[in-house]
Amino acid sequence: MNLFWLLALAHLIGDFPLQTDRVFYYKSNIRWGLWVHVGICTACNLLLTIPYLRYPAFWLILAGLTISHYIYDRSKIKLTDAGISDNFSLFFIDQVLHFSTAFAAAFLFYHIYPAANDTTLASWGNTNYVQLAAGFIFIVSAIAPINYVLLTASYAYYRKLKSPHWNFPTGGDRKW
Repeated sequence: MNLFWLLALAHLIGDFPLQTDRVFYYKSNIRWGLWVHVGICTACNLLLTIPYLRYPAFWLILAGLTISHYIYDRSKIKLTDAGISDNFSLFFIDQVLHFSTAFAAAFLFYHIYPAANDTTLASWGNTNYVQLAAGFIFIVSAIAPINYVLLTASYAYYRKLKSPHWNFPTGGDRKW
């Protein structure tokens, strides 16, 4: 299932470090802006799955990933525009949908091409290294927003605690 880990890593790279504040602004406020974000994520998928591109059905699988990414993110934007707060639950559901779709894409690929799990494809990305890279990207990029959302949610839930007076860091405030 190395393909799943490659798709997961591509998603993490496209959804976190490459989704800058500017891309997030475009995604949230300008109609075509979501396509910029989805295009970046699709480019990550293409770059990390180069050996799989020789299989014709894989192009359809990538198209399905692109369309589903657009649908998930557009739905999340519509929900927040309708007044649902962008909280940890919404973030978690969004990520579960993205990773479930990546898993389904890998499963579908190996179902269509059962012999494709050969040494050429497996050597493209050592699964252990791809998993480590995905974990690194998750820790470096995703933990900060998760921590922020959990802290602000806990302050809101436990009204006994004084509400925090900080904003999530943006732009130059973010340090690597």
